[in-house]
Amino acid sequence: MTIRSVSDVLAAYDEGRTHVQRFYKGSLVSLADGRWQDWAFAPGQPAYDARIGVGGKFNSFTAVGNDAIWFPELAPGQTRHLSEVVLKTSASSANQTSVDCVIYDLLGVYPLIDGDSSDEQLLTTDVPLPRYSDGVGVFPVLVNHVAPLVVGGAGTYTYIGHDGISRSAQFGVSSFSALGQVSTVGANPAVNTAGMLGALSMPLVGGRGVRSVTSIQFTTTPGGLYSLYLYKPLLTLTNIGDGGVVATRGPATVKSAFENNAWHAPRIYDGAHLGMFLRSAAGGRAIASVFGHFEFIWG
Repeated sequence: MTIRSVSDVLAAYDEGRTHVQRFYKGSLVSLADGRWQDWAFAPGQPAYDARIGVGGKFNSFTAVGNDAIWFPELAPGQTRHLSEVVLKTSASSANQTSVDCVIYDLLGVYPLIDGDSSDEQLLTTDVPLPRYSDGVGVFPVLVNHVAPLVVGGAGTYTYIGHDGISRSAQFGVSSFSALGQVSTVGANPAVNTAGMLGALSMPLVGGRGVRSVTSIQFTTTPGGLYSLYLYKPLLTLTNIGDGGVVATRGPATVKSAFENNAWHAPRIYDGAHLGMFLRSAAGGRAIASVFGHFEFIWG
């Protein structure tokens, strides 16, 4: 049994094979427009999580209980899908007009990467990806965690693509200093230029995704400590804010995976560690809070 047609969707709702799970995050990182942040570094539900683990090696992430967004278990042979997201953000003051969101499944992290070192830092992967094991659609992202950066930087990293081929790519590091911010700003080794704002994933130079990362080296050291994620993006949406009137009165965004996402309801595997990357896209105001719910169906 699975969700393949309109009748399957209607049957899931009629037979009670659906679940709604709320989320709330407050006191998010204060960042300018175009800067992504991981909501894991804000308090709320799910709880604060600094994405740490054993340094220098891949730490697999598989959610249990309330580690991330909770969802019910399935009977054998069933598949679970994210059917709808309701998202509302509030700004620290008026004028926030747009907040972009990427919902993702965190597969694991290489934590405690030293931003003060210009030496090559070798990274080991003793376990495979817990989900999406072929690496297709899996991307790396560099997040400042534990200790804030000091200046902008640049570097090179080496990864194994979905096809098993080793490749190297250059990346830049944002000069903004805030724990939980996505530090990647583009392939250009220069830092903090307008053309690189908005980058989320680290650059790829070939292949359809990443199985593992084997090394990283800063050519210009930014300081701080970093966690290199491997994640699978699942769904994107944008919450339109207050229009420059009152920071807390903007509308919520409702996105149906069936009506608004070309009938693509992302499959949510057992153990999926769900999270969000957020960025204020216009208005120049920090995100004060984000709340709403995920709706799951299965069959």
